[in-house]
Amino acid sequence: MTDNRQENSAPPETQAVIVDEEGLCPTCGYFAGSLLSCPRCGARVEKRIAVKIVKIASLAGSVLGVLLLWYAAHVKQPKQIHVEDIDERMNGAYIKVVGKVASYVEDVPRNTLKMTIEDGTGKIGVMAFNKLSQFKKIHKDNLPGLGDLVEVAGSVSETQKFGIGLFLPVPERVRILKKLEPKKYNIADIKTESIGEIVEIRVFVSSYEEKKTKKGSVFYVFMLSDETGSIGMTVFDSVMEKMPEETRKMFLEKGTELDMTVMITEYHGAPQISIFDFAKIAKVGTVDIDAFQEKLTAKRLASVKPNKFKKLRKKDLGESYIFKGTVKGLRKMGKGVVVTLDDGSDDMSVVVWDTLADKIKGYKNLKEDAVMSGIFQIGEYRDDLQLKIAHPEDVKIEPGKSTAASLEIIQDDDAGAGKGAAGEEEVFREEGAGAASDIGESPLEITQDEELTIEQEDRPKPKKKK
Repeated sequence: MTDNRQENSAPPETQAVIVDEEGLCPTCGYFAGSLLSCPRCGARVEKRIAVKIVKIASLAGSVLGVLLLWYAAHVKQPKQIHVEDIDERMNGAYIKVVGKVASYVEDVPRNTLKMTIEDGTGKIGVMAFNKLSQFKKIHKDNLPGLGDLVEVAGSVSETQKFGIGLFLPVPERVRILKKLEPKKYNIADIKTESIGEIVEIRVFVSSYEEKKTKKGSVFYVFMLSDETGSIGMTVFDSVMEKMPEETRKMFLEKGTELDMTVMITEYHGAPQISIFDFAKIAKVGTVDIDAFQEKLTAKRLASVKPNKFKKLRKKDLGESYIFKGTVKGLRKMGKGVVVTLDDGSDDMSVVVWDTLADKIKGYKNLKEDAVMSGIFQIGEYRDDLQLKIAHPEDVKIEPGKSTAASLEIIQDDDAGAGKGAAGEEEVFREEGAGAASDIGESPLEITQDEELTIEQEDRPKPKKKK
């Protein structure tokens, strides 16, 4: 019985387990991969994984991971934010702004790009430090331009010097949504309804004048013309200094014909234009101004009908007619002369501003009994019809039958000037008609705009013919 117990309690014989799988230790079953021996028990691994397969798998995994990251970066777009909603609390945030390019500057020495984006709610500066060459390489000939609608994604950055701006770390994050395609306009197409539009025009410099503000700042008033009309453009000295030298020379040479992209603005309710982009100004030729004006005047004279003062009614306001009248009265006021004309049917007044003197043919003949003729526009002042000179080139003054050597241009009392020490009214006299009086300029300020209208309430009214 004892022997049976001993037989039953004897441990069973241990049988060796051999693992025959690729990459596993044949002795202990531990994963050895491509190793020659098991790192756990030291047994030799007969069927190890080939190194080539490991490399292929690693490379495939890396490529797949990069593709997934690229896909995620392009699919997940930053949130679009209005400029007015960006504040210091968003410092460092990655956002997207959509708007028009208001300014574009390339700082080549610093390899830096600077832009200003306007989205209708405000403006924000965009900076790409040391990215200009990379930016040009990526976008090539499709670089953003003024007026283009763009989408910019970048990080909000706030500094004490520059304030809140947008830092552009990746040039690819600038996307042009719509290129600016300005319409081609003639001067006649520019209306008050067009204010704010960016258009392309072909004009020539018909005249320019250098002026100064009350504070002494210098500015230039250019008159640009085409076959349909003329329009003014004011350029301050600070802008002229930034203008390329070649462009500045073109503007300061009368008769230069230019292709320009401009913005339509306004001054005292009348449309005018301003330079939009220096890069979009090109010289296309030269115009003979005298020959052009003669041709244009002949064309306008052929299209305008003659009329008489007595036939004019309120419905004629804004219309243009050909008139011919005899000068019956002259009065100096502000920076112009009020001329009273008689065409045989009635008399009317017209103001000839000092700035028009050198543009009216025969202006030196302006005296009593002289004949003034041409195209005049019908205007209104204090419910009375009056004449306006829209195009001084369309007006001429011829000597009359009178041989009187003297000309009196009375300084009207209502202008508040022209009184001597004795309080008597002074007059201007032509040379040879007696001693000339020194007349101080009237304190009455008369606004001279491009439309040549009289808007001052204190303008002296011409006397009616008796």
